[in-house]
Amino acid sequence: MPISSQAKKANSKKNEDNRSHFERVQQFFGLGNGSNPMGCRVKGCTFQNCQKTGKHYCKSCGDTDSDHFASDCPRLRGGQNASKHSGGSSSSGRSHGHHPPDSHGHHRGYQDRDLSRSRQPSYEPKPLSCRVKGCTHPNCQKTGKHFCKNCGDTDADHYSKDCHKKPGMPMPQAMLDWGHTSNTHSVHSSPPLSSSSSSSSPSAGLSSPRDEGSSLVVHAILTHHAAEHGRAKDPEDVTRLLSVLQQQMGGQGISSTTFRGVEKLWTSIFIDETLPVLCDVLSKSDLSFPLRPPCSNPHSKMERRMMARECFALVGAGFLCLHKHDDPGSLNFDRLFDNSTPSGMAKLQCFINYLDTMARAIKENKSTETDRVVIFQALHSPAAGLQEWSESTATLVDVRFVEGTQASIFDSEGIRGDFANEDIGGGTLGNGAVQEEILFSIEPECLVARHLFPRPMGSTEAFMIIGSRTFSKTSGYGRETLSFAGSLLDTATMIQTQAGSYLDKYIVAFDAVNFGKHGGGQQYDKTCVLRDLNKAYTAFHCNSLTVVGNWGCGVFGRDPQWKFLIQWCAATLAGRKLDYYPRDEKSLMGAKDFMHSLKDAGCDTVGGLVQLMCDGRVRRAIGPHMSAFDAIMAALIEQNTPPSPSKSHLTYLPLSNGHQTYRQALTNGLAAPPPPHPGDGGYGMVPSAALPELSAPTAGGHYTNGENPREAVYEGTAAKKERPPMLPPQTNTTASHATEFNHVFEFTFPCTRPKPSVVLLAGSWDGWKFASMRWSAINNRFYRPMHPPPGNYEYKFFVDEEWQCCNDQKMENGPYGPNNVVTIRPDGHAV
Repeated sequence: MPISSQAKKANSKKNEDNRSHFERVQQFFGLGNGSNPMGCRVKGCTFQNCQKTGKHYCKSCGDTDSDHFASDCPRLRGGQNASKHSGGSSSSGRSHGHHPPDSHGHHRGYQDRDLSRSRQPSYEPKPLSCRVKGCTHPNCQKTGKHFCKNCGDTDADHYSKDCHKKPGMPMPQAMLDWGHTSNTHSVHSSPPLSSSSSSSSPSAGLSSPRDEGSSLVVHAILTHHAAEHGRAKDPEDVTRLLSVLQQQMGGQGISSTTFRGVEKLWTSIFIDETLPVLCDVLSKSDLSFPLRPPCSNPHSKMERRMMARECFALVGAGFLCLHKHDDPGSLNFDRLFDNSTPSGMAKLQCFINYLDTMARAIKENKSTETDRVVIFQALHSPAAGLQEWSESTATLVDVRFVEGTQASIFDSEGIRGDFANEDIGGGTLGNGAVQEEILFSIEPECLVARHLFPRPMGSTEAFMIIGSRTFSKTSGYGRETLSFAGSLLDTATMIQTQAGSYLDKYIVAFDAVNFGKHGGGQQYDKTCVLRDLNKAYTAFHCNSLTVVGNWGCGVFGRDPQWKFLIQWCAATLAGRKLDYYPRDEKSLMGAKDFMHSLKDAGCDTVGGLVQLMCDGRVRRAIGPHMSAFDAIMAALIEQNTPPSPSKSHLTYLPLSNGHQTYRQALTNGLAAPPPPHPGDGGYGMVPSAALPELSAPTAGGHYTNGENPREAVYEGTAAKKERPPMLPPQTNTTASHATEFNHVFEFTFPCTRPKPSVVLLAGSWDGWKFASMRWSAINNRFYRPMHPPPGNYEYKFFVDEEWQCCNDQKMENGPYGPNNVVTIRPDGHAV
């Protein structure tokens, strides 16, 4: 039957409407007119005439600029293969551009439902046996399901030649063909994420038109994978999805070699349950991809609140590499995917466990878990000067030491110290595997702080994280031994407030200066001491017990004893109790006794300790042969030693901090210090009740065999042949402060050199350290009022304000060798 002119005009108007709609779809996805490489509007058409004229002719309806194949024309067989969409596929299997129907049989095209309904022809299309439009395969007609040999789907919505798993088939184009569909087919229902739903805007920042186009494509990909028919089915699907998304974000994609050893972590739970939920949450959100951090500077908003499901979205987006690459606040996991070390695998397992747990809570609509609040705060305090610190009269607080390698700061109920990198999070998503990286792996919500505060900490700034939940537990420490030890149920108390509920857990992050590559000597300078004091004071200025440890004493090369002193002063001035976790650090084994000895010697305030730490003599003394504790005690003893009444014997040297030291001008110029306390054993030991038997010279001036009682003289004094013996204690019963001394030593020096102002019995070869010995003017000797444990000990001397060691001095009856060493036997006697 010939087609009337009125029908031709109706068809022409319909084609014009479809053309306009198709162009709007292209503009919506930012594709322009280049999405269909063919010359006509029918996708997959290869007719030479169409390539030449740019128009497709349909012999069924007579349309000279048709948008469908003749086999799909509504006029064909009364509309058996009628098509509502632009393009179609012939029964011979030509390439098509249709949008597959969903699981309910509804068409998922881009046309507006009201407009398409107004243009609907009077007839109804005959339903097909399978979901693939235009399929006439006998088996599909019989079973009602279409089998795809490439992906193995037994109820596929596409031809095998159009499958995204077909070798050489680019997945982004396949995602574009599916389009931006409705969310009514998601695997679960969840409130949409909005940047206005929290006090911060995770997607803040301007996006370029290209980014907006990429964001639409990413939303389409995520929507497809959230739908039941688009789920990933094996680890290769996950790898392919990650690669495609990273390419959309401007990356290079992820090769299969990158995931060698990682794909085994994509468990069936993660593939079947977690990934669809994650894709659904992100596709429903109004986040703009790639994600950019909000504007952040030291003067920006001090507090940001995020719901747990919003933290899940940001961390999950990082897992899918949807953050802006090379951005300071990026949470992308691409570097972690490349980390094949044991610690890298352990951290990735922790994050997958977190995603699994949160996805299950979202799917089951556990609002108590998903709506809890995590609070991120930037802490600031005014910078105090060194004079303010040195004038403080605050009494040094007691510190509780928690011993043992198994004792962890993470298990404490106080405010847990995070010894952070200046960029919070450090190497969590890279190669790091120490305190901060482990903390952020077992509590992944902490990572959001990196996104919210994408800048280095200021010199008087610290970050507080409140309410982050622990999801995993680990064992080991460092890159080679850290391992995932399973899931953990956090039993912290939930605090209910009008602004929301949060877990009663606190973390304070404060960074240390890295001296690992430049030597640690600068950490004793006044500038660094002041910086660390102010930094620690900011971190400790909270109304609770503070739990800390060896701050910056790993790869950053800090001195554990020195950092303990810093934190001790800061906690005292902030008025906080302090729990300290030394983790079996050998240099801190005598810290508790050192604290008591320091206070007994008269230094019990913050100001007094800061003055000692800033004393130049202490800084110069600390080194391989003297610890910070030893140098502090030596300086304190010298400071407390009164000068000789005869001023002609002393030369005073003024110091910048107002104290004075003196240089001995004559051999016997030092006055006696106060008598030792009856229970004073120095820090680390208890006084012995019995005196050791010390070697004494015979009447002829010779010594028994096997003994080395001589104390070395200084280099440059070899001309003096006489060596001073180590004498037994002498008791002056007429002196009011007479007492018995353990290990008394007499030294003879040439008159041209001053007597040592301080002698230190330290540097035990067995790892034990002592405080200084004291000068006894009555006995003209230095003494040690304690009984040291067995071991070999080296004497050190402080002359002309420098520490000297006596090495390579000629012994009594042997060649040159070190004779500034004494051996204490197990019975307490000196050999």
